[in-house]
Amino acid sequence: MAVGVKRSGTGVATLLDKVLGRNAPGWRGASVVLVAATLAAWLTVEVVAHWLAMERAQERHAKLQQTADALAYQAMGAGMLGAVSLLGLSEPLLKDMARGTVPPDHPAALARLTVARERFLVNGVYVIARDGTLVAHETAGPRSTGVNLAYRPYFQQAMQGGISVYAAIGGNTHERGLYYAAPLYESDSPSGAIIGVVMFKVGMESVDGLLSRVGLPVLLLSPQGVVFSSARPEWLFAVAPPLTQARIDSIRATRQFGSHFDNGLASELPFSLDASHVVLNGVPHAISRRAVDWRDPGGQWQLLMLDDVSGLMPWSQRLQVGLAALMLFSMLGWLLLDLLRSRAQVTRALERFKVLGTALESSPVAVVITDSEGFIEWVNPQYERNCGYTLEEVKGRKPSVVASGQTPPAMYQAMWATLLSGQSWRGTFINQRRDGSLYHDEVTLSPVFDERGKRIAIVGLQEEVSERMRAQAELQRRERMLNELLEQQTAIFDNAPPIVLICDRHLRQFNPAFAELMGESTAQLQGRHASFLFGGEAPFEAFRSKVMPGLHPHEAVRDTAVLYRPDGSVFHARLSGRRLQMEGFANASLWVIEDVTEARKAEAALREIHERLELAQEAGKIGVFDVDLRSGRILWSSKLSVMMGFAPDKQPLSRDEWLACLHPQDRQRARDHFDACINGTQDSVRDSWRVVRQDGEVRWFLEAARIFRDETGKATRVVGVNVDIHDQKQLEAQVAAQLDFQ
Repeated sequence: MAVGVKRSGTGVATLLDKVLGRNAPGWRGASVVLVAATLAAWLTVEVVAHWLAMERAQERHAKLQQTADALAYQAMGAGMLGAVSLLGLSEPLLKDMARGTVPPDHPAALARLTVARERFLVNGVYVIARDGTLVAHETAGPRSTGVNLAYRPYFQQAMQGGISVYAAIGGNTHERGLYYAAPLYESDSPSGAIIGVVMFKVGMESVDGLLSRVGLPVLLLSPQGVVFSSARPEWLFAVAPPLTQARIDSIRATRQFGSHFDNGLASELPFSLDASHVVLNGVPHAISRRAVDWRDPGGQWQLLMLDDVSGLMPWSQRLQVGLAALMLFSMLGWLLLDLLRSRAQVTRALERFKVLGTALESSPVAVVITDSEGFIEWVNPQYERNCGYTLEEVKGRKPSVVASGQTPPAMYQAMWATLLSGQSWRGTFINQRRDGSLYHDEVTLSPVFDERGKRIAIVGLQEEVSERMRAQAELQRRERMLNELLEQQTAIFDNAPPIVLICDRHLRQFNPAFAELMGESTAQLQGRHASFLFGGEAPFEAFRSKVMPGLHPHEAVRDTAVLYRPDGSVFHARLSGRRLQMEGFANASLWVIEDVTEARKAEAALREIHERLELAQEAGKIGVFDVDLRSGRILWSSKLSVMMGFAPDKQPLSRDEWLACLHPQDRQRARDHFDACINGTQDSVRDSWRVVRQDGEVRWFLEAARIFRDETGKATRVVGVNVDIHDQKQLEAQVAAQLDFQ
């Protein structure tokens, strides 16, 4: 058989069995009713609270809308924009001042501006020339004539033909105000050229009064998120979060808020602009917002209203509503429980329908139900999706309709033997879809019996596990690769040079080479303080102070140090380490230690030999040379360079340069003799010749060298010495002269 199902009841059905069964105790049903009534009472309280909150929100939104409308009317609809626009069309004197044909603050023009200021109850009237210079300022206080306002957005927008309302702090009065700006046209028609800007300034007192009369905390925020008016004075000029230095600098750069942000500091609102609720001083508040568009060049302003909702539904009211709901739902629960108990038999009958019609129909696992003989009666949609066959196509047929022939026959025999014995069976089949593709099914088959013990059906659950099996195979492959990699890493670690992991100044882990280097067992070294390696706490801390600044996870630090073994013996070491990130440790580093004691001794011996060789060369007037015949490279010792009349770090770089140092009478003979030696079979060359030094002095030298040849007998290298024999040659000449004289 290819499919199967294991019978299982739903959680609700199991609960009803326990509560409504004939043998169920009475307290069980009472407990269910009490729990359900309590839950329903709690939900009722929450619904009532939500309903009250919605009503309060509607009231708050209506009040906020009224405030926004009143503010918009006060800013836009009170005739101020019309008045300033008309002033920019109809006053010739203002236009003459903007052109420069009339001097700034002309008395007649100021008189006209005074009439406008007193008529419209504004704080000031301004006329701005095309270049942004204030040419007229009529106000009750000090004037700002001559100030350049070209940077103000309202000026820039008005010069482009726009009318706007701009809120800012006056540069002269340092007071908040609304600036109504309109173009100043050359003619009496808006089609004419714009020669300047005319502007009204109105104080913020009316806006502050409007917000304070609302009865709730209301804030007016600029497009940059700065509180420009507030019913709570402590929030004035606060900035909506997130508050960063870049935002403060940007706000200061607008010069819209006077000197409030010149020190680079600002206070932050205790809530964000997109928050719907906030807790202030332990009291919950709801937040509503409305946009205010008064043609500000910087964008829309916002009105925020905060509403204290702590008293919306106090705990006493919640308790009253909850108790009333609990009593009501308890009575309904008892009535329902009594009804359910009277209809328990019907409920148990419906359980089978729910299992077959709901659980099986919507199950993500394929379900197959057969009769007692194994013929399919019903399959769920998941079965149809798995194998490609519909219920109409498989009804009345054996489940072997999807058999691929690749499942061993012994498995079917075991399956039927188990089912016929009345037990459930579980196994895996290799089945075939309608399109011919193969897939693996993990099935569970369970026989169903009636009250008399007769088998009436077989129910099966089928789960397509092809992908899971492939994933398990891939997981097993990756586990094998990981184990192999771990074994390789362990082998490398165990056979590497001495390595030690130091965590928070203690030896955390190390390899056998480190234990061998220290001369102690793993148990003796494990957990010891690392200061013993440096001979004490002070040297250890000095080493840490030197290397820790440069110790990084991806960059090695290299150093040398004198280290100590636990027995007190000392050795020279070359250290290479890098920082590690390890959970539970503040500082962790991995160090590779190389014992260079013998290398140091060898280096010292070589230095000693070199020094002795130099002493010998100095005493015997001997210089060493090395000629690579394949590359033509010549290497002289510094002693030979000095003997030849060169500086210690100078020498001939080629054979021709060396021959140029010889006496002209000896040069050709020396060349021929040297060539004959290297081209022949000799393994040495010996000759003497004169050298003309850089200072002109002529001295005799003896050359003695060994010739190195490759496997073909070709000379590849000549290494030897040049000995200054000038004094000997002079002595020989004196002896010969005396013999000739005698």
